[in-house]
Amino acid sequence: MTNTEQDLASASHGRQYSSDQVDILDLILSLRKRVWIILVVAAIVSFLIAANTLRQRRIYQSAASVIVTSSRAAANSQANLLEGIVSTGAGTLKTQVQIMSSPEMIKEAYGVLTRAEQLKGFGTKIVPSNMVRVRSVDDANLIEVQVKSYTQEEGAKFANAIIDTYLKEDLERNSLALKRGREYVERERKSAADDLTSATSELAEFKERTGIVSPAVQSSALAASAAELRSSQLMAEKEVQAAQQKLSDIQTRLGGSASDVGASSTTAENPEYAQVRAQLNTLLARQSEIAQTFTAQSPEKKEIDRQVADMRQRLQKVPATVVTLSASQRNPLLTDLERSKATASSELITAQNKLQGINNQLAQIEAQIASFPELERQYLELEQKVTVIKQTLDLLSRSYYSLLIQERSSQPNSIAAARAVPATSPISPNIRRDLAAALIVGLICGILTGLTANYLDNRLHRPADAENITGLATLSLIPEVTASNEPDNNLVVGRAEPSHAYLEAFRMLRNNLLLAKGGQAPRIIAITSSVMGEGKSTIALNTAISLAMDRKKVILGDVDPRRPTVHTKARVSRDFGLTNLIQGTMNLEQVIQPTQWENLSALSSGPLPPNPAEFLNAPESTAAITSLLESFDYVVLDCPPCIGLSDMQVISRLSDGVSLVTALERSTKQEIIGALRMLRQSGATLLGGIINRVKPDRGGYYGYYGYYGYYGYGEDQENGSGSSNGHGKKNGKKGKKG
Repeated sequence: MTNTEQDLASASHGRQYSSDQVDILDLILSLRKRVWIILVVAAIVSFLIAANTLRQRRIYQSAASVIVTSSRAAANSQANLLEGIVSTGAGTLKTQVQIMSSPEMIKEAYGVLTRAEQLKGFGTKIVPSNMVRVRSVDDANLIEVQVKSYTQEEGAKFANAIIDTYLKEDLERNSLALKRGREYVERERKSAADDLTSATSELAEFKERTGIVSPAVQSSALAASAAELRSSQLMAEKEVQAAQQKLSDIQTRLGGSASDVGASSTTAENPEYAQVRAQLNTLLARQSEIAQTFTAQSPEKKEIDRQVADMRQRLQKVPATVVTLSASQRNPLLTDLERSKATASSELITAQNKLQGINNQLAQIEAQIASFPELERQYLELEQKVTVIKQTLDLLSRSYYSLLIQERSSQPNSIAAARAVPATSPISPNIRRDLAAALIVGLICGILTGLTANYLDNRLHRPADAENITGLATLSLIPEVTASNEPDNNLVVGRAEPSHAYLEAFRMLRNNLLLAKGGQAPRIIAITSSVMGEGKSTIALNTAISLAMDRKKVILGDVDPRRPTVHTKARVSRDFGLTNLIQGTMNLEQVIQPTQWENLSALSSGPLPPNPAEFLNAPESTAAITSLLESFDYVVLDCPPCIGLSDMQVISRLSDGVSLVTALERSTKQEIIGALRMLRQSGATLLGGIINRVKPDRGGYYGYYGYYGYYGYGEDQENGSGSSNGHGKKNGKKGKKG
């Protein structure tokens, strides 16, 4: 935060100065003061825009349009193939707009015009791309070409040339795309025919080599043969088992029979043998059932085979018969058993050979079944390959003839919807619109200029501005008056009419000064300003006069050792004064001079000291000014300005209070802030602010002074006023300010 901002914040005392507080009225008043600047700028800008509008060449617009007729192909295999093979460049409507607005096409169309037509219609031999606009119409397959030109006929001709060039190139593009597509399809068709011949030969060779013609039928036949052989295998195994059982029984019986038997011997079946044989038969039946369900390598089959073998060994160890009666003669049964054994052995061999043959056949069938899926897969692949190539060849053949027909009857994707005709009236410039815009823009520029000037203007314009800046109570508003030819005539209170607002302003200043310190009137009053030329010396004189008019003894002291003015205002001598009093070369009675106003004396500056700041800071200066209170009720000090001088820092400590004078249309905000900073840093007591040069027409700030004139306020009855009345005359024209 800068020093200026800090001083501004400290000076506001609850009412900070901010641009956000500027109301509409302030803005209007500020702009009203600069009305001539606004009008001049508005007139200049409006004139320039209007002149530029009137000097512009007339521009005409012609338009032509085309309808894009290409549509998406139907959803079938041939159409999809054609769409993939042949790309005519139609694309979307946006694509067509890009093609039509391409620089190459615009240049080619522009070449249709002669050089004379180019110069006449467009003023250049170079393609005027900025004067051509190609756009698509919403919700329609329509493309519009708009051409701006300086003449009607050339613009229409250029627009039609763009349409014609586009349609011609579109037709050429379609024909070329169809030709290339047909040639591509023809090459692919020949390649597909060669592939079909090769695939057909490969399938025939496979059939001859594998014998597979109908995989489904042949697979079913093999399965049926395998099932039949498995059934025969089971029956053969049972026959073998039965033959083995029969031979085993005969051998058992033969081993248990004696060659010689008694005449009275008899035999009977061994009960244990009969029991074991019954168990064997049960296992054999179980073995047959398992053989039909499980394979030969399965654990169940191996287990039943082991049990059957164990039971047969056991049966061989048990005698089949027992002798109940023995006789010493040859057993006739032995001969029969030997004969039966031979027969049973022959039957067993026959059954085993049959089973072996069935097993061999079944193994062959199972091997064929195991290899059949792979052969079937190969067959189906070859057959599918042939089918696909046939379908592809058929599709390519139909596509080829379709493309051939399209090539011979090729048409563009678009047709001309409307030809351009010469425009009847220009589209630019629009005189009424542009002149109205010039007026509006000029007014806006004027207002912006006024606002900019107001922003850059840092002076005070209204009493409220001074109050917001200083944060001080306003002791009085001093009106701006017009002086006559007599020097300082109407700028002195004693010479003003008693009812004059100027006099009333200083009466109010006098009363507010006496009440500024809460009822304890300051006796040494310092009057200063931020810079020179704000009227502080005149206000100091009039303040002293107004105090003297209240029957008080007052002295006006000049403490500005650099540019003293009291001797001029009060018309006294400057040959001696405050300098002599401080130096001690003269006493108080010698330096005090009477004035033409009753009860008012003057103390001029006297000879100018070489070092004013050190001179005023001396102890003798304090003693000299304090000594004035012994002879006078009030001491009014006409002080130097605050900005640029250190004198006021010293003088502010010698007084009971300081009043800061600000002049409207003269004082700047930075100057006031700098003066306040200096006074506060020196510890001065600020009594309030005095706003000078207030114009009477500023209603709300100074309108109350009209009250006195309206009621015919009488002659001033205060002492001294009658003797000092002048005859100042307001002439209504601005003259020298107080």
